[in-house]
Amino acid sequence: MDRIVIATRSSALAIAQADIVAKKLAGLGVRSEFLFVSTKGDRDKTSPLEEIGGDGLFVRSVEDALLCGKADIAVHSAKDLPYTLASGLTIAGVPDEADPRDCLIMKTGLKQDCSPYENSFEGMVIGTSSPRRRLAAQDHFPGCLAMPIRGNVPTRIEKLRAGEYDGIILACAGLDRLEPDLSGLEKRIFEVREMIPAPCQGLIAAECKASDLELVRLLEKVTERRVRLRFDAERYLFCRLLADCSAAIAVNAKIWGSEGAETIRISAAFEERSCVMTGAADGYTDICDKVLKEIYKDG
Repeated sequence: MDRIVIATRSSALAIAQADIVAKKLAGLGVRSEFLFVSTKGDRDKTSPLEEIGGDGLFVRSVEDALLCGKADIAVHSAKDLPYTLASGLTIAGVPDEADPRDCLIMKTGLKQDCSPYENSFEGMVIGTSSPRRRLAAQDHFPGCLAMPIRGNVPTRIEKLRAGEYDGIILACAGLDRLEPDLSGLEKRIFEVREMIPAPCQGLIAAECKASDLELVRLLEKVTERRVRLRFDAERYLFCRLLADCSAAIAVNAKIWGSEGAETIRISAAFEERSCVMTGAADGYTDICDKVLKEIYKDG
């Protein structure tokens, strides 16, 4: 195989992620071209995501390109993946990871003290459409107004500069991959213990037909073992939760140690309940099951 078609959304971040995959494949002597796909989430740029509803808002149309033979692989932000993939498809590779943390982008000069006992954030407008980030923002900035915001990373930054918001919460991964102009703005990164990230945040997922073993093996070659392990652990717990898009869900796996003897720390939250557990990485399913019982009443 010397040439493949990659299906991707057409946002700047989606293209940057697809380009990461294309470059890794090029290192194996495989040339790529992109097929740009418009998804349900892309077509409605104003409604809150909870109102649009549906399963896989940013994924299903891209998967359709695989199913109908227009593309060979699909590249997604792994955190956009729905609980179940389209029939016959598999995530064969996780070709890249970036900083999973969240950060607050604010106008220069605004107070950045994130003490939960500080009361000077009354009326501060923070843009986020994520129930998880909204809950965390209200905890870190008592009195703030967490307001919905839609659009890609550059669009959200433009809305901040235009004065529609005092601050916006974005994923560090998107900022690192796009490197947007943040002149005149300040960035405050939240550690995982302060704001647990979304499941698989910062990971790129490469999908193909499960029956195409040549492609499966190719995508496995551009995947690091530990990155795949992190993906598998976070996605396992995410899929066990089976909550809708209106729920505040957070999952993060941190892995360290020598191969074959790694340790994994699972940090997770469901609504206002959170839990952190550590154990042997090869037993991540058992750890995730224990975490689930702590944070989810139906676990």
